Amino acid sequence: MKINLLIPDPYCMSSYYIINGLRHLCDKIIVVIPKTNNFSRILAISANSKYVKKIYYSINPVDEWFDGDRGQSNTKKEEEYIKNIIDICKQERISLIYPSHDPLVCLFSKNLLRFKELGIDVPVLEYDKLISIIDKFKFFNLAKKEGIHCPETFVLDKKIDLENILAKISFPVIIKPRFGFGARGVRKCEDKDHLYLTYSALVPKYGKLIVQEFVPGDKMFFMSFYVDRNNDYEPGLCNYWKSKRPAMRVFQDMSLAFETTPPLVEPKLIGSFLKKINYVGYVPLQFKVDSRNSMPKLLEMCARIGNYSWIPIKLGINNPLYHYNMFKMRKADLVVYKKFEKAVFVSPVEDFFIFLIYIWCLFKKGLYGIFYGNLKNPFKGVPLFREIFEDYKNKYLFTKKYYHPSLTNFMKDPFVSISYWMQCLWRLLKEEYPTGFQQ
Repeated sequence: MKINLLIPDPYCMSSYYIINGLRHLCDKIIVVIPKTNNFSRILAISANSKYVKKIYYSINPVDEWFDGDRGQSNTKKEEEYIKNIIDICKQERISLIYPSHDPLVCLFSKNLLRFKELGIDVPVLEYDKLISIIDKFKFFNLAKKEGIHCPETFVLDKKIDLENILAKISFPVIIKPRFGFGARGVRKCEDKDHLYLTYSALVPKYGKLIVQEFVPGDKMFFMSFYVDRNNDYEPGLCNYWKSKRPAMRVFQDMSLAFETTPPLVEPKLIGSFLKKINYVGYVPLQFKVDSRNSMPKLLEMCARIGNYSWIPIKLGINNPLYHYNMFKMRKADLVVYKKFEKAVFVSPVEDFFIFLIYIWCLFKKGLYGIFYGNLKNPFKGVPLFREIFEDYKNKYLFTKKYYHPSLTNFMKDPFVSISYWMQCLWRLLKEEYPTGFQQ
Protein backbone atom coordinates (compact mmCIF):
# COMPACT_ATOMS: atom_id res chain seq x y z
CA MET A 1 0.00 0.00 0.00
CA LYS A 2 1.37 3.40 -1.02
CA ILE A 3 2.10 6.09 1.59
CA ASN A 4 0.58 9.56 1.65
CA LEU A 5 3.39 11.55 3.27
CA LEU A 6 3.14 14.90 5.06
CA ILE A 7 6.26 16.98 5.75
CA PRO A 8 5.55 19.59 8.48
CA ASP A 9 8.99 21.27 8.67
CA PRO A 10 10.23 22.05 5.14
CA TYR A 11 12.87 24.57 6.27
CA CYS A 12 15.20 21.72 7.28
CA MET A 13 17.36 20.05 4.64
CA SER A 14 16.66 16.82 6.52
CA SER A 15 13.03 17.05 5.34
CA TYR A 16 14.30 16.74 1.77
CA TYR A 17 16.34 13.68 2.74
CA ILE A 18 13.06 12.16 3.97
CA ILE A 19 11.30 12.95 0.69
CA ASN A 20 14.15 11.44 -1.30
CA GLY A 21 14.33 8.36 0.90
CA LEU A 22 10.61 7.56 0.83
CA ARG A 23 9.31 8.95 -2.46
CA HIS A 24 9.44 5.53 -4.16
CA LEU A 25 6.92 4.34 -1.53
CA CYS A 26 4.63 7.39 -1.77
CA ASP A 27 1.44 7.99 -3.70
CA LYS A 28 1.67 11.70 -2.90
CA ILE A 29 3.79 14.06 -0.80
CA ILE A 30 2.22 17.06 0.95
CA VAL A 31 4.22 19.87 2.56
CA VAL A 32 2.93 22.24 5.26
CA ILE A 33 4.88 25.52 5.55
CA PRO A 34 4.78 27.21 8.98
CA LYS A 35 4.69 30.84 7.90
CA THR A 36 7.44 32.86 9.55
CA ASN A 37 8.02 35.83 7.20
CA ASN A 38 7.53 37.04 3.64
CA PHE A 39 10.30 34.71 2.45
CA SER A 40 8.74 31.55 3.90
CA ARG A 41 7.90 30.02 0.55
CA ILE A 42 11.37 30.63 -0.87
CA LEU A 43 13.26 29.38 2.18
CA ALA A 44 11.09 26.28 2.70
CA ILE A 45 13.59 23.90 1.14
CA SER A 46 11.58 20.72 0.59
CA ALA A 47 8.47 22.66 -0.51
CA ASN A 48 10.42 23.50 -3.67
CA SER A 49 10.88 19.88 -4.65
CA LYS A 50 9.34 18.60 -7.88
CA TYR A 51 8.16 15.53 -5.96
CA VAL A 52 5.75 17.57 -3.80
CA LYS A 53 2.15 17.42 -4.99
CA LYS A 54 0.57 20.12 -2.83
CA ILE A 55 1.54 22.86 -0.36
CA TYR A 56 -0.40 24.20 2.63
CA TYR A 57 0.41 27.05 5.02
CA SER A 58 0.03 27.06 8.79
CA ILE A 59 0.82 29.23 11.79
CA ASN A 60 4.29 28.80 13.23
CA PRO A 61 4.07 26.93 16.57
CA VAL A 62 7.84 27.07 17.19
CA ASP A 63 7.81 30.48 18.92
CA GLU A 64 6.99 28.97 22.32
CA TRP A 65 9.53 26.16 22.06
CA PHE A 66 12.14 27.78 24.28
CA ASP A 67 9.70 27.99 27.21
CA GLY A 68 10.63 24.37 27.89
CA ASP A 69 8.76 21.39 29.27
CA ARG A 70 5.10 22.17 29.82
CA GLY A 71 4.05 18.54 30.08
CA GLN A 72 1.66 16.82 27.69
CA SER A 73 -0.70 19.75 27.22
CA ASN A 74 -0.58 22.06 24.20
CA THR A 75 -0.49 25.82 24.37
CA LYS A 76 -3.30 27.66 22.59
CA LYS A 77 -1.08 28.24 19.56
CA GLU A 78 0.10 24.62 19.48
CA GLU A 79 -3.46 23.33 19.69
CA GLU A 80 -4.50 25.54 16.79
CA TYR A 81 -1.60 24.19 14.76
CA ILE A 82 -2.36 20.53 15.57
CA LYS A 83 -6.03 20.96 14.64
CA ASN A 84 -4.96 22.50 11.33
CA ILE A 85 -2.65 19.53 10.64
CA ILE A 86 -5.43 17.07 11.50
CA ASP A 87 -7.77 18.83 9.03
CA ILE A 88 -5.13 18.59 6.30
CA CYS A 89 -4.49 14.91 7.12
CA LYS A 90 -8.20 14.11 6.76
CA GLN A 91 -8.48 16.05 3.52
CA GLU A 92 -5.39 14.46 1.94
CA ARG A 93 -5.79 11.00 3.55
CA ILE A 94 -2.33 11.24 5.08
CA SER A 95 -0.87 7.99 6.43
CA LEU A 96 2.56 9.24 7.57
CA ILE A 97 3.73 12.51 9.16
CA TYR A 98 7.52 12.74 9.28
CA PRO A 99 8.92 15.67 11.33
CA SER A 100 12.68 16.31 11.52
CA HIS A 101 12.92 19.60 13.43
CA ASP A 102 13.25 19.48 17.24
CA PRO A 103 10.32 21.76 18.15
CA LEU A 104 7.90 19.90 15.86
CA VAL A 105 9.27 16.48 16.81
CA CYS A 106 8.46 17.44 20.39
CA LEU A 107 5.01 18.80 19.52
CA PHE A 108 3.99 15.73 17.49
CA SER A 109 5.33 13.54 20.29
CA LYS A 110 2.91 15.22 22.72
CA ASN A 111 0.05 14.47 20.33
CA LEU A 112 1.02 10.97 19.20
CA LEU A 113 -2.17 9.36 20.49
CA ARG A 114 -4.40 11.73 18.51
CA PHE A 115 -2.71 10.80 15.25
CA LYS A 116 -2.58 7.12 16.13
CA GLU A 117 -6.36 7.15 16.55
CA LEU A 118 -6.59 8.51 13.00
CA GLY A 119 -4.37 5.70 11.70
CA ILE A 120 -1.46 8.06 11.00
CA ASP A 121 2.13 7.02 11.72
CA VAL A 122 4.52 9.57 13.26
CA PRO A 123 8.05 8.14 13.77
CA VAL A 124 8.96 10.01 16.96
CA LEU A 125 9.54 8.88 20.54
CA GLU A 126 6.81 9.01 23.17
CA TYR A 127 6.97 12.32 25.03
CA ASP A 128 8.13 10.93 28.39
CA LYS A 129 11.16 9.39 26.62
CA LEU A 130 11.80 12.30 24.29
CA ILE A 131 11.86 14.99 26.96
CA SER A 132 14.86 13.37 28.67
CA ILE A 133 16.81 13.97 25.44
CA ILE A 134 15.38 17.35 24.43
CA ASP A 135 16.03 18.80 27.90
CA LYS A 136 19.79 19.27 27.71
CA PHE A 137 20.29 19.44 31.48
CA LYS A 138 18.44 16.14 32.04
CA PHE A 139 20.18 14.55 29.07
CA PHE A 140 23.74 15.26 30.21
CA ASN A 141 22.97 14.04 33.71
CA LEU A 142 21.59 10.75 32.33
CA ALA A 143 24.61 10.28 30.06
CA LYS A 144 27.07 10.89 32.89
CA LYS A 145 25.31 8.30 35.07
CA GLU A 146 25.89 5.72 32.32
CA GLY A 147 29.63 6.44 32.23
CA ILE A 148 29.69 8.73 29.17
CA HIS A 149 31.99 11.71 29.55
CA CYS A 150 30.21 15.07 29.13
CA PRO A 151 30.98 18.74 29.82
CA GLU A 152 30.08 19.92 33.31
CA THR A 153 26.57 21.35 32.98
CA PHE A 154 24.61 23.66 35.30
CA VAL A 155 21.03 24.85 35.08
CA LEU A 156 20.61 28.63 35.12
CA ASP A 157 17.18 29.63 36.44
CA LYS A 158 18.07 33.07 37.78
CA LYS A 159 20.87 35.57 37.31
CA ILE A 160 21.92 34.99 40.90
CA ASP A 161 22.78 31.38 39.99
CA LEU A 162 25.73 32.63 37.92
CA GLU A 163 27.86 33.33 41.00
CA ASN A 164 27.39 29.78 42.30
CA ILE A 165 28.14 28.30 38.88
CA LEU A 166 31.31 30.36 38.39
CA ALA A 167 32.65 29.02 41.68
CA LYS A 168 32.60 25.53 40.12
CA ILE A 169 33.98 26.09 36.59
CA SER A 170 36.49 28.43 35.00
CA PHE A 171 36.38 30.55 31.84
CA PRO A 172 35.79 30.27 28.99
CA VAL A 173 32.27 28.83 29.37
CA ILE A 174 29.38 28.03 27.03
CA ILE A 175 25.92 29.46 27.69
CA LYS A 176 22.97 28.19 25.65
CA PRO A 177 19.23 27.46 25.79
CA ARG A 178 18.17 24.48 27.89
CA PHE A 179 15.71 23.65 25.10
CA GLY A 180 17.46 24.57 21.88
CA PHE A 181 18.21 23.40 18.36
CA GLY A 182 20.62 24.10 15.49
CA ALA A 183 23.16 25.95 17.71
CA ARG A 184 20.73 28.87 18.13
CA GLY A 185 21.62 30.93 21.17
CA VAL A 186 24.92 29.09 21.80
CA ARG A 187 27.56 31.57 22.96
CA LYS A 188 31.13 31.23 24.20
CA CYS A 189 31.97 33.68 27.02
CA GLU A 190 35.55 34.58 27.88
CA ASP A 191 35.01 36.45 31.16
CA LYS A 192 32.45 37.38 33.81
CA ASP A 193 31.35 40.66 32.20
CA HIS A 194 30.84 38.94 28.85
CA LEU A 195 28.79 36.18 30.52
CA TYR A 196 26.49 38.62 32.33
CA LEU A 197 25.91 40.63 29.15
CA THR A 198 25.22 37.46 27.16
CA TYR A 199 22.83 36.19 29.82
CA SER A 200 20.83 39.43 29.70
CA ALA A 201 20.67 39.23 25.89
CA LEU A 202 19.63 35.56 25.72
CA VAL A 203 16.99 35.31 28.46
CA PRO A 204 14.28 37.41 26.73
CA LYS A 205 14.59 35.34 23.55
CA TYR A 206 15.36 31.84 24.80
CA GLY A 207 14.03 31.63 28.35
CA LYS A 208 15.63 28.78 30.30
CA LEU A 209 19.42 28.55 29.95
CA ILE A 210 22.28 26.28 30.95
CA VAL A 211 25.97 27.00 31.48
CA GLN A 212 28.55 24.44 30.39
CA GLU A 213 32.24 23.88 30.74
CA PHE A 214 33.99 24.79 27.49
CA VAL A 215 35.77 21.78 26.02
CA PRO A 216 39.05 22.96 24.43
CA GLY A 217 40.43 21.25 21.34
CA ASP A 218 39.84 21.02 17.61
CA LYS A 219 38.82 17.37 17.13
CA MET A 220 35.11 16.81 16.51
CA PHE A 221 33.82 13.25 16.22
CA PHE A 222 30.42 11.80 15.29
CA MET A 223 28.69 8.44 15.70
CA SER A 224 25.36 7.25 14.30
CA PHE A 225 23.26 4.31 15.46
CA TYR A 226 20.06 2.53 14.41
CA VAL A 227 18.00 1.17 17.30
CA ASP A 228 15.02 -1.20 16.97
CA ARG A 229 11.85 -1.49 19.09
CA ASN A 230 13.67 -3.79 21.50
CA ASN A 231 16.15 -0.94 22.05
CA ASP A 232 18.95 -3.00 20.51
CA TYR A 233 21.27 -1.27 18.06
CA GLU A 234 22.44 -2.74 14.76
CA PRO A 235 26.27 -2.98 14.90
CA GLY A 236 26.43 -3.52 11.13
CA LEU A 237 24.85 -0.12 10.47
CA CYS A 238 26.92 2.03 12.83
CA ASN A 239 29.07 4.62 11.13
CA TYR A 240 31.57 7.15 12.40
CA TRP A 241 33.13 10.31 11.02
CA LYS A 242 35.20 13.23 12.21
CA SER A 243 35.29 16.92 11.40
CA LYS A 244 38.07 17.94 9.06
CA ARG A 245 37.69 21.68 9.51
CA PRO A 246 36.79 22.44 13.13
CA ALA A 247 38.44 25.86 13.08
CA MET A 248 35.93 27.00 10.45
CA ARG A 249 32.80 26.20 12.44
CA VAL A 250 30.25 28.96 12.06
CA PHE A 251 26.95 27.27 12.85
CA GLN A 252 26.15 23.80 14.08
CA ASP A 253 25.64 22.45 10.59
CA MET A 254 27.55 24.82 8.31
CA SER A 255 31.08 24.73 6.88
CA LEU A 256 32.17 21.35 8.11
CA ALA A 257 34.16 18.85 6.10
CA PHE A 258 34.07 15.27 7.35
CA GLU A 259 36.15 12.11 7.02
CA THR A 260 35.27 8.53 7.91
CA THR A 261 37.13 7.23 10.95
CA PRO A 262 37.21 4.34 13.44
CA PRO A 263 35.12 4.98 16.60
CA LEU A 264 36.82 6.96 19.38
CA VAL A 265 34.16 5.86 21.91
CA GLU A 266 33.22 2.23 22.52
CA PRO A 267 29.98 1.61 20.55
CA LYS A 268 28.73 -0.85 23.17
CA LEU A 269 28.83 1.93 25.80
CA ILE A 270 26.61 4.13 23.61
CA GLY A 271 24.39 1.17 22.75
CA SER A 272 23.91 0.44 26.46
CA PHE A 273 22.98 4.09 27.09
CA LEU A 274 20.44 4.10 24.24
CA LYS A 275 18.87 0.95 25.64
CA LYS A 276 18.71 2.52 29.11
CA ILE A 277 16.73 5.52 27.81
CA ASN A 278 14.50 3.27 25.63
CA TYR A 279 15.58 4.92 22.39
CA VAL A 280 14.17 3.84 19.01
CA GLY A 281 15.24 4.84 15.49
CA TYR A 282 18.22 6.59 13.97
CA VAL A 283 20.35 8.72 16.28
CA PRO A 284 23.51 10.80 15.60
CA LEU A 285 25.81 11.80 18.47
CA GLN A 286 28.45 14.50 18.46
CA PHE A 287 31.64 14.45 20.56
CA LYS A 288 34.58 16.77 21.04
CA VAL A 289 37.98 15.48 22.14
CA ASP A 290 39.18 17.44 25.19
CA SER A 291 42.73 18.59 24.41
CA ARG A 292 43.57 18.64 28.13
CA ASN A 293 43.25 14.88 28.58
CA SER A 294 42.37 13.47 25.11
CA MET A 295 38.95 12.45 26.45
CA PRO A 296 36.01 12.45 23.97
CA LYS A 297 33.09 14.32 25.56
CA LEU A 298 29.50 14.11 24.36
CA LEU A 299 28.17 17.48 23.16
CA GLU A 300 24.91 16.62 21.41
CA MET A 301 22.45 13.88 20.52
CA CYS A 302 19.57 14.33 18.07
CA ALA A 303 16.38 12.28 18.45
CA ARG A 304 15.48 12.63 14.76
CA ILE A 305 16.72 12.60 11.19
CA GLY A 306 19.14 15.50 11.21
CA ASN A 307 21.24 17.63 8.90
CA TYR A 308 24.18 15.22 9.16
CA SER A 309 22.02 12.42 7.73
CA TRP A 310 23.44 13.02 4.27
CA ILE A 311 26.70 11.34 5.33
CA PRO A 312 25.23 7.85 6.03
CA ILE A 313 23.04 8.34 2.94
CA LYS A 314 26.16 8.92 0.83
CA LEU A 315 27.56 5.71 2.34
CA GLY A 316 24.54 3.81 1.01
CA ILE A 317 22.15 3.78 3.98
CA ASN A 318 18.58 5.01 3.40
CA ASN A 319 18.40 6.85 6.73
CA PRO A 320 14.74 7.97 6.64
CA LEU A 321 13.50 4.51 5.62
CA TYR A 322 15.55 2.71 8.27
CA HIS A 323 14.36 5.14 10.93
CA TYR A 324 10.73 4.61 9.90
CA ASN A 325 11.14 0.82 9.77
CA MET A 326 12.46 0.78 13.34
CA PHE A 327 9.26 2.45 14.57
CA LYS A 328 7.10 0.08 12.51
CA MET A 329 8.83 -2.88 14.19
CA ARG A 330 10.14 -4.02 10.82
CA LYS A 331 13.61 -5.47 10.90
CA ALA A 332 15.77 -3.33 8.66
CA ASP A 333 17.55 -5.25 5.93
CA LEU A 334 21.24 -5.07 6.68
CA VAL A 335 23.24 -3.57 3.87
CA VAL A 336 26.90 -3.76 3.04
CA TYR A 337 27.49 -0.04 2.77
CA LYS A 338 30.57 1.81 1.61
CA LYS A 339 32.90 1.83 4.59
CA PHE A 340 35.83 3.56 2.92
CA GLU A 341 38.90 3.92 5.09
CA LYS A 342 39.45 7.38 3.63
CA ALA A 343 36.41 9.27 2.39
CA VAL A 344 35.83 13.00 2.71
CA PHE A 345 32.41 14.72 2.68
CA VAL A 346 32.30 18.36 1.59
CA SER A 347 29.79 21.15 0.87
CA PRO A 348 31.41 23.42 -1.77
CA VAL A 349 28.72 26.12 -1.94
CA GLU A 350 28.56 26.50 1.84
CA ASP A 351 32.34 26.51 1.96
CA PHE A 352 32.38 29.38 -0.51
CA PHE A 353 29.94 31.43 1.60
CA ILE A 354 31.87 30.73 4.77
CA PHE A 355 35.17 31.56 3.09
CA LEU A 356 33.80 35.01 2.22
CA ILE A 357 32.75 35.51 5.85
CA TYR A 358 36.18 34.31 6.94
CA ILE A 359 37.95 36.88 4.72
CA TRP A 360 35.70 39.62 6.15
CA CYS A 361 36.48 38.54 9.74
CA LEU A 362 40.19 38.36 8.92
CA PHE A 363 39.98 41.96 7.69
CA LYS A 364 38.15 43.00 10.89
CA LYS A 365 40.77 41.20 12.98
CA GLY A 366 43.46 43.32 11.35
CA LEU A 367 41.53 46.57 11.91
CA TYR A 368 40.90 45.77 15.59
CA GLY A 369 44.60 44.97 16.01
CA ILE A 370 45.64 48.30 14.51
CA PHE A 371 43.23 50.52 16.44
CA TYR A 372 42.65 48.64 19.73
CA GLY A 373 45.44 46.09 20.05
CA ASN A 374 45.07 42.32 20.27
CA LEU A 375 44.28 41.99 23.98
CA LYS A 376 40.54 42.66 23.59
CA ASN A 377 40.29 41.72 19.92
CA PRO A 378 37.02 39.76 19.49
CA PHE A 379 38.39 38.26 16.26
CA LYS A 380 41.61 36.88 17.75
CA GLY A 381 40.34 33.30 17.32
CA VAL A 382 40.13 33.62 13.53
CA PRO A 383 42.63 31.14 12.00
CA LEU A 384 45.58 32.19 9.86
CA PHE A 385 44.95 32.39 6.11
CA ARG A 386 47.64 29.86 5.18
CA GLU A 387 46.08 27.28 7.51
CA ILE A 388 42.67 27.69 5.91
CA PHE A 389 44.11 27.73 2.38
CA GLU A 390 45.99 24.48 3.02
CA ASP A 391 42.89 22.97 4.58
CA TYR A 392 40.67 23.80 1.61
CA LYS A 393 43.32 22.58 -0.81
CA ASN A 394 43.73 19.26 0.98
CA LYS A 395 39.97 18.59 1.14
CA TYR A 396 39.14 19.38 -2.44
CA LEU A 397 42.18 17.56 -3.86
CA PHE A 398 41.42 14.49 -1.74
CA THR A 399 41.30 11.27 -3.79
CA LYS A 400 37.87 10.12 -2.52
CA LYS A 401 35.20 12.65 -1.66
CA TYR A 402 31.41 12.98 -1.56
CA TYR A 403 29.55 16.22 -2.20
CA HIS A 404 26.55 17.58 -0.34
CA PRO A 405 23.16 16.62 -1.91
CA SER A 406 22.41 20.27 -2.69
CA LEU A 407 25.19 20.04 -5.29
CA THR A 408 24.77 16.46 -6.52
CA ASN A 409 20.96 16.77 -6.82
CA PHE A 410 21.00 20.18 -8.47
CA MET A 411 20.15 18.90 -11.95
CA LYS A 412 17.37 16.63 -10.64
CA ASP A 413 15.72 19.09 -8.24
CA PRO A 414 17.29 22.53 -8.81
CA PHE A 415 14.85 24.66 -6.80
CA VAL A 416 15.59 22.66 -3.65
CA SER A 417 19.30 23.40 -3.99
CA ILE A 418 18.71 27.08 -4.72
CA SER A 419 16.39 27.35 -1.71
CA TYR A 420 18.96 25.64 0.52
CA TRP A 421 21.76 27.95 -0.61
CA MET A 422 19.54 31.00 -0.12
CA GLN A 423 18.74 29.79 3.39
CA CYS A 424 22.46 29.46 4.14
CA LEU A 425 22.96 33.06 3.04
CA TRP A 426 19.89 34.16 5.00
CA ARG A 427 21.30 32.64 8.18
CA LEU A 428 24.67 34.28 7.65
CA LEU A 429 23.10 37.69 7.06
CA LYS A 430 20.47 37.40 9.79
CA GLU A 431 22.83 36.25 12.55
CA GLU A 432 25.80 38.23 13.71
CA TYR A 433 28.86 36.97 11.90
CA PRO A 434 31.11 34.96 14.23
CA THR A 435 34.11 36.32 16.05
CA GLY A 436 35.68 33.00 17.02
CA PHE A 437 34.65 30.45 14.40
CA GLN A 438 34.69 27.64 16.96
CA GLN A 439 32.26 26.16 19.48
